[in-house]
Amino acid sequence: MKTERQDGLFNNLKNYVDLKAEYLKLDLTEKFSLFAGKLVLLGVLGLMGAAVLVLLLLFFNDLLAQLVGIKWLATLIELALMLALIAVIWYFREKIIFKPIADNIIRTFFDSENDKKSKENGNKEN
Repeated sequence: MKTERQDGLFNNLKNYVDLKAEYLKLDLTEKFSLFAGKLVLLGVLGLMGAAVLVLLLLFFNDLLAQLVGIKWLATLIELALMLALIAVIWYFREKIIFKPIADNIIRTFFDSENDKKSKENGNKEN
């Protein structure tokens, strides 16, 4: 009789471990797919942003050339402004690039269901 109980307990424990492993695989798959989707979206938005930036630069260059009257001087002014913008982005790269990306990765892979539920309950109360 003890062996039947032990077998039943062992089978239940084995089923529990199998279900936990399956849940872990599903959870990791969900988190990876969310991360991959965000990465693809960021890539598409980056490419579209680059195209918009090029068009804006061409427009700004033509406008500045008409105002200044000398095409190469307008291009130099535009390059100086772009270098200043690059320097500002480089200086604040931790705050505007690295930290948001790291926070997003941490939220995607390490937020538990309890944290999500507590956030949802907190948002409903506010």
